Amino acid sequence: MTISVFTEISKDVFANYTSDHWNIGDFDSKANTAVPFCAITFVAQQTSPDQNLPDLAEACGREAFFKVSSIFNSSYKRWLFVSDGPWREITKVVEYKRLWKLNRDVFEACGVGIKSDEISFTNGNMVRFAGFLEITEGLVKKAIELTRTCNSCAIIFSRREELINSDSIGQFFSVAFPKRHGLAQTRIDWKDLAMEICPKGDLLLRIHGLFDDPEAAADLIGTKEIIALIC
Repeated sequence: MTISVFTEISKDVFANYTSDHWNIGDFDSKANTAVPFCAITFVAQQTSPDQNLPDLAEACGREAFFKVSSIFNSSYKRWLFVSDGPWREITKVVEYKRLWKLNRDVFEACGVGIKSDEISFTNGNMVRFAGFLEITEGLVKKAIELTRTCNSCAIIFSRREELINSDSIGQFFSVAFPKRHGLAQTRIDWKDLAMEICPKGDLLLRIHGLFDDPEAAADLIGTKEIIALIC
């Protein structure tokens, strides 16, 4: 089954990705200098009943992975940021399973590489955990699917060795989930996250496509300088 993926530059990456694109050749002339970052968007449309959203999303995500590796080789490591979405009541079982044991059947079966520590964030008797997994080849498909369906997961390309230390994870969590009414929200704030990590040279991959959407897409978000190199 062949899935065609076409590529566009997103003028405003946080607008509706289906209506705010321009062609690759227009990158220099139409980039809005007031925005510190932009994105290459990979889009796959359903052309056959045999093609489902996970397939389309995987095709888009893999194209983004290929683009980054073809330009930067292994200088950028691939990371899956994983966090609980909803807050969970603190119990002995929750404290034991934390994050990786909770998802052991998924992540260990995919041949996970480096795992960060599981960092806990509490609010009264409620807790959430967050951490990073190195995306090995066996985890690529699952990482793309999790990022598409779970609004508390993200794919990061980074050269920063300190990205996965405990302090960095804490900062990452606080930016990804800004507080609303005193409580960290449960959905990633993609704009805040991009504003925080892209100026440091990181790339952020956001996957679109849910329910009965006729297409899927992947936004590879970075500074204009880095995106221009990939174009």
